[in-house]
Parts: sequence; C-alpha cells; structure tokens
Amino acid sequence: MTKVQFYDQVDDQKLKFAVIVTKTNGHWVFCKHKERNTLEVPGGHREPGEDILATAKRELYEETGAVDFSIEPVCVYSVTASWNFDGQETFGMLFYAEVKAFEIELHSEIERIVIQDDLPTAWTYPEIQPLLMQEVQKRQTMIVPVDASNIHDAAVIHSVSWQESHRSFCNADFVALHTPEHQEGYLLQKMNDGSRIFMLIHQNPIGIVSLKDNLIEDLYVLPDHQNRGYGSALLRYAISQCSGTPTLWILENNTRAQSLYQRAGFRETGNRNNITDGLDEIEFALNV
Repeated sequence: MTKVQFYDQVDDQKLKFAVIVTKTNGHWVFCKHKERNTLEVPGGHREPGEDILATAKRELYEETGAVDFSIEPVCVYSVTASWNFDGQETFGMLFYAEVKAFEIELHSEIERIVIQDDLPTAWTYPEIQPLLMQEVQKRQTMIVPVDASNIHDAAVIHSVSWQESHRSFCNADFVALHTPEHQEGYLLQKMNDGSRIFMLIHQNPIGIVSLKDNLIEDLYVLPDHQNRGYGSALLRYAISQCSGTPTLWILENNTRAQSLYQRAGFRETGNRNNITDGLDEIEFALNV
C-alpha cells in the first residue's frame, strides 16, 4: 500500500525530490519516458548540494525543454511504500509551473511531452502523481479569463458581492435588481464592448475583476472570502495587464473599497461622476 501525505514544510535536508505540476496556455504538460508507455508529471532526484528550487528548474528543463517559465513551490509531499526506500517515508517538494516556451528537442530520457486538457488514463505512478495534481489544484489560487464557459460563475460572484457591498448605502429595490441573471447580461455586454474579465479561483470561483484599456472595474470577492488577500491579488493582476496608468472609479460612500485602493497606491484625481441621484463616483489613479 502506498501512502501520500502533504506538509507545509519539513527540514530542507529531507527533501530528496522535486515534482513540477505544469501547464502551458491552460493545458496540462506530461512526459513520456522512452522506455515506458505511460505518462508522468515532470520531476526527479535532487543532486548533492543542490537547492530544491534549482532541482525543480533543472528537471523541468531536462524533461520538458521548458526555457521560458514561471515556477513556485506549493507544498511538501511524502511517500511511504514498501517498494520505496525500504518502506521509509521519503519527502519531496511539489511545485507548479507555467511554461511560455519550449525547446524543439529534448535532451534526456524523456521521449516527448504530451500537452492535453484531460488527465492521463495510464499513469507511470498511479498511486502518487494524481494525488499530487489534486493537491496543487486544491491549494493553488489561479486567475483565469472569463468566457462563455464560466461567465455564470462570474455573474454569481458579481451579484452576491455587489449586493453585499452596496446594501448599506443603496436603495433596497435597486440592490435587488442585481440578480445573477441580470449581472450575466451585464458582463456579456461589457465583454462585447471590449472589456476583459478575469476570475480568481481558489478551489472554487471566488472573485472577479474587469479591465478595459487601463480602466479597472468590477473588482469583487465573495463575502466569505474577503480580508484574505484575494482582492489585492486581483488588483495586482489587473495592474499587471495595463499598458498605461491604471485608473478606476469608486462610489463616494464606499470607504472600504477606497481604503483597499489607497493602500495599493491609488490616489484621487479630483474627477467626479454622478451616476444617479445620491450616488457619486470618485476617480482614482495609480500613483507611479
């Protein structure tokens, strides 16, 4: 029987392996060994004196040919099995990587890489690597584009969060209009008008932000997930997508949102906009 466990950290000297769950352009990346007909996640042994991150980068390059990528540690994993190191618990570091470019040829025992949406049906390590992938998905916070396949999730986030944040200073009938169905139509219209909408996922969809040119709009996080850094993560991502000075409009009464943006370096420009009776917006721009 094989037992797989996960830890936030262990003594660095115990880490013998690095495994890198990998994606490129939203698709999984797997390796096919020259001597096997199964697929596996990139990874391998740590060399003497090698930093574990260096191990991960080296193995990712050797096994997939990745030359342009981002990589981050996820957690420590361990394997205990009778066939593995005489049944002793062995430890490795689990990483996640996003690859932008690969070399054309591989220079290792890997015959080829396989890029696909589905998980393999024939694993090299069926009792281990599927669990590692599940743990990455469980722990990882991802920001993905909103399209027809996930716009309903985005609309639910928008509806629930908008109603919660505006209930204290907007007319109750006006708040009630913002149902998921209504907000789905609203988001679709924004996308048709050129806005890009992104959704933050941490196990489940929990936040959204939209961006048109350099104007950041509709940044919302579900109430149960607020004050955990997700709003800041969405804001940083939106800023990274801007080609010029990021700007945004905030309701004058929404002091909580104003505090979030001010902490991120946004300052009032002096511009104001009356969107309806009793509701004024204030423009903020990133102070760079």
